[in-house]
Amino acid sequence: MATWRSSPCAFNVVLSVLGVLVAFPMKRRFINDEQHAFPEGRACGVVLDTLYTSSAALGLFKAKALAISAAVAGFVTFISGGAYMKLIQEKWLGFASSWHLPHNLDDWYYKLAEKGYVPIPRLANVDLRQLALSPALDLAMFGAGGLMGMRTAASMLLGVFVNFVIVTPWMISIGEIVPKSGSLAAGSGSETTSASTEAAIEPDPGPVRPVSSSASPADGSASDAAEDGIGSEEPEDASGCGPASGPAT
Repeated sequence: MATWRSSPCAFNVVLSVLGVLVAFPMKRRFINDEQHAFPEGRACGVVLDTLYTSSAALGLFKAKALAISAAVAGFVTFISGGAYMKLIQEKWLGFASSWHLPHNLDDWYYKLAEKGYVPIPRLANVDLRQLALSPALDLAMFGAGGLMGMRTAASMLLGVFVNFVIVTPWMISIGEIVPKSGSLAAGSGSETTSASTEAAIEPDPGPVRPVSSSASPADGSASDAAEDGIGSEEPEDASGCGPASGPAT
């Protein structure tokens, strides 16, 4: 684990290779067998079909609708950017403060909760924001959901519900997911990890060297030298072939 953390480039390369290798069976399963369509490809196909198979008036109407939708989505995304709005309103226009459209739709609710007007919603005693359960204003996802169809969208919604509403709170309640810092219950937890993973990456302190308790204080220096391996080796003879033997008796 420490090797992968110290080599992010190698880690990204391995993940990229795995992604490419997994993409082939997934493509065969979902595209060839179940005939699912990519949202981008389907959108392009609808545009081309409209331009070349329908009447000119209908094609022009749909092109205008597409342009208006793109302009509205771009405008909503632009005013949702806090950095852009702060630059324009405070730096260029000289306002004392700036405003931007909140990206999360429940931002107004949590502002009321900070003032004590409404309770903070929790699941398994954990703030819903810590579980990433927050509706967001992302018009691109609305379009992607419409292109994929109800079957795929409902499948993804079911997976989100099972993972984030059932599995994750249960793992937190049994202590399997713990924050590296802060507290999930207090809403200050960050960089969560599982307890088993944290135990697996804990460095090994190595063997513990026993310390003899029979040495007297006067022999402290000798004991330290013996523990460090200094002076504990037997002298070798002149030939260097083992410990020197005493005089023959």
